[in-house]
Amino acid sequence: MLHITTLCEITVTQRQLKELMNLPSTTELIQCHSGTTNFNYDLVVDWAIELLENNIETEYILILASFSKPVDSRDITNYLDSALRELNLPILTGEDALNGQVRYRLTQVLNENKVRDQLTYLYNLTLESDYKKDLMPFYLVYHGWWEFEDLGANYYSKGQTVEQLQNELKEEALKWLNEHQRDELKFT
Repeated sequence: MLHITTLCEITVTQRQLKELMNLPSTTELIQCHSGTTNFNYDLVVDWAIELLENNIETEYILILASFSKPVDSRDITNYLDSALRELNLPILTGEDALNGQVRYRLTQVLNENKVRDQLTYLYNLTLESDYKKDLMPFYLVYHGWWEFEDLGANYYSKGQTVEQLQNELKEEALKWLNEHQRDELKFT
């Protein structure tokens, strides 16, 4: 018996859609631009170029890829919002934007991509979120790492070496990511 699946029967998660479209790993971070303090819009140009390299070409992606760095947010924001709408990706704000930024940074930590820089971003996100409870482990590891480098001792977290601090950060990253899995895609 042949079963025909209707469009209504298909459930696509944000991750599955991104994989289907071969979207860059920075996509969720880009979606958070409106809900991010001091967002680096130079990332948008790189993102647009990567989309073009992945054969994803739309009018607004071409426009974004044509910007020269450094990018002024006032010049690019409307084009970015339009590009996200073209790709049917939501513009994340509020708690969704915060979680998207944290998720991106923690993924970078787990991939061992500029771990110390990612930890600094996480520290700043903790401050911007008014010391949100579930971000406090990153705040403590940040201070512990800084204190260890400055004083040779750490009184903020468990790790007593850089390796132990990195392992503690990775453990906390996995824990946070497991507790804050992405919701199903919400179309805009």
